[in-house]
Amino acid sequence: MLLSKKSGHEKMYAWNENKHSVVLTKSFTITIPHDFRQEFGIGQEVIIYLKSNAIIIKKKDHETIENQAVISRKSSIYIPKEIRTLGKVQPGTEFVVIGERGDKLIRLVPYCS
Repeated sequence: MLLSKKSGHEKMYAWNENKHSVVLTKSFTITIPHDFRQEFGIGQEVIIYLKSNAIIIKKKDHETIENQAVISRKSSIYIPKEIRTLGKVQPGTEFVVIGERGDKLIRLVPYCS
């Protein structure tokens, strides 16, 4: 079953049994559906950091100096400029989404075709 949401001509995310992916929009956001975030223990407040060329989104469970974000009501997350620059990503970059229940995080890995 494929779930997708489009904004104009821009595909924001695609979900099916084999692949979960998101695309960085022109406004530097990604969209991860609420049900998926809930499944992996990600709340409204998150920390975002870069690790091994992947963007990590993790539930904020303590005060930190790392990049922080609040997920919008429409499930979009702004990717900070520092993370975009270090990760060398730009609007249109597609990411494979990997959820990790044990660590309660979502890993966004740039998709290479």
